[in-house]
Amino acid sequence: MKKKIDQIESTRCEDCDRQIPSHRTVHYGDTILCDRCMFNRFARETGGQQYPEFEPVIVKDFRGRPHEFHFTCWLAPTGIIIDALEMKRGRPDGYKFGIMGDHDADVMQLFSQLYARIRKGLSHQHLKHDRRFGRSIKDLTVRGRVQWDDNMDGELPCLIIDGQEVSWRQFGRMLMSFEGWHFKLEIFDRTEEVP
Repeated sequence: MKKKIDQIESTRCEDCDRQIPSHRTVHYGDTILCDRCMFNRFARETGGQQYPEFEPVIVKDFRGRPHEFHFTCWLAPTGIIIDALEMKRGRPDGYKFGIMGDHDADVMQLFSQLYARIRKGLSHQHLKHDRRFGRSIKDLTVRGRVQWDDNMDGELPCLIIDGQEVSWRQFGRMLMSFEGWHFKLEIFDRTEEVP
């Protein structure tokens, strides 16, 4: 079982002095900054645009269930990164999507592309419930995300498939129904679209 935290972990940004959820902070040298202050600090140094604010959105999945996404934006040496994090009970959990563009990219166009990526990602069902075998692979393709598993101390990951946690052991059990078959495993950067 994943370790649960009663309180949402937060940290004070040393630039704007706001209390920020930990997933929206970064260590910049000895300084802790929120995503907005970090973005704006880099923007001042490079003459780029200021931090874009995006309202949360709700997108329905293949079953018609709503998923709420919040957005963070980062300036990296390689460009602008926008992350869409599904929020459950006030913390990131479930689906996560990202996109990257050049430093001078139109952030609203990037946001539109990311929104389309979210809708496409939520439209696919990769796992099904089988009465005999429990959760199983629906079709011959599975898309998901590799994530840290607190129960495995970094030795094995857990996977996020269809917005749900699947342990490495559970996934291995699902694969056993394909014993003797061949497979192809491709890894994609978090900002790339998975075909």
